[in-house]
Amino acid sequence: MAATLLKVTDEGPAVLATPLVPELDAVTSEQMAPHFRDLANKSAGRVVLLDLSHIAFIQSIGFGLLVEMNQLLHASGGRLIVFGLQPRVRTLMHVTRLDSVLTVASDVADAREAFGAGPT
Repeated sequence: MAATLLKVTDEGPAVLATPLVPELDAVTSEQMAPHFRDLANKSAGRVVLLDLSHIAFIQSIGFGLLVEMNQLLHASGGRLIVFGLQPRVRTLMHVTRLDSVLTVASDVADAREAFGAGPT
C-alpha cells in the first residue's frame, strides 16, 4: 500500500521521485509526508528530481511538504529540483513565490541539466 505512493529511481548522483497521487491536498499530503521525509533523509547530500507532472493541484500543506523536503536536503548538502508542473500548479507556485524558493525545471532533461548531469 505505502510503496505505491512514491516511485523512486536511483540515477547515480541523483534520485528521481514521482508521487503517484493526483494532488497534494490535506489527506494525500498527510499520507505523503513520511515518504517525502524518508526520501530526503535517505538522499542526504544528493539531488532529488521530483516529478510533479501527475499532480494537478497542491494545497498549502502540500507546498509546505515541498519546502520541508527542500530544507532537509539543503541541510545535508543535497538539493531538490521539481519539474513537470501542470499549469495550475505552476501558477500557484508563482503566485505564492515558491518558484523563487524551490528550483523549478520544465522537464526531466532540464532538471538534470540544472545540476549538471545532462540528459540521459
